Amino acid sequence: MTTDTSVDQSDDDRTRDDANRLIVLLRTLLAESSDIVQHLEATTGLRFSRLQQSFWPVLDQARAAHEALAVSAAGVELAPPRAVASATEAHVILARRTEAMASGSRPEPCDDYIVYRLGRPDPAAQIGPQDISPPPLPPLPEGERPQCGKETQTGLPCRNRVQSIEGRWASGCERHLDDHEKAVYEREKSQGLAHSQALRKAQQAARNKAASVTAHRWLQTMIAVSTAETSLAD
Repeated sequence: MTTDTSVDQSDDDRTRDDANRLIVLLRTLLAESSDIVQHLEATTGLRFSRLQQSFWPVLDQARAAHEALAVSAAGVELAPPRAVASATEAHVILARRTEAMASGSRPEPCDDYIVYRLGRPDPAAQIGPQDISPPPLPPLPEGERPQCGKETQTGLPCRNRVQSIEGRWASGCERHLDDHEKAVYEREKSQGLAHSQALRKAQQAARNKAASVTAHRWLQTMIAVSTAETSLAD
């Protein structure tokens, strides 16, 4: 008697595809949940630090689950499990795959961590130092930062590294700058601090805007679902 496995194989493929879609959806919802908490902080003036921090390990575990699912579906070589009871745990599957690769197993597409990116770029990454006014300080001069070398109170040469001012190496470290260099150094230090603060503020504003978009989409979805449920009830 011959068994037709085409239907079973198709069902297996469909199950794997559905599982992949669901794990991606789960990861997206978790990431967007973090956005919602950020939006609540920005709009209510309250802080939810513990709640926000609780998402980080969950997001990491969800990514690991996604990787383990893909590794399992790909049928790649795994090292023997150390304990049968935990052999199918996501983190154990990944450890078994890592061990197999260390033993010479050929790398496969499912081993590339880039595959598991969600495609949700950090909006703050779109804002660089060059986008903030006043402009950032001049870059450091080329070459190794020299030692100060000026005489210390002990009579020995100072072993600290010189400071950078106006895009060049100064004549000494912060303690041994002359009066003109000291004034320039303090001015640039203040400018650098102001620029860093402005950059962080702009990046946070970008994140808040992205979180606001997520919150709006969630609210619109809730309204649409509520409207549909009301229509069905009528």
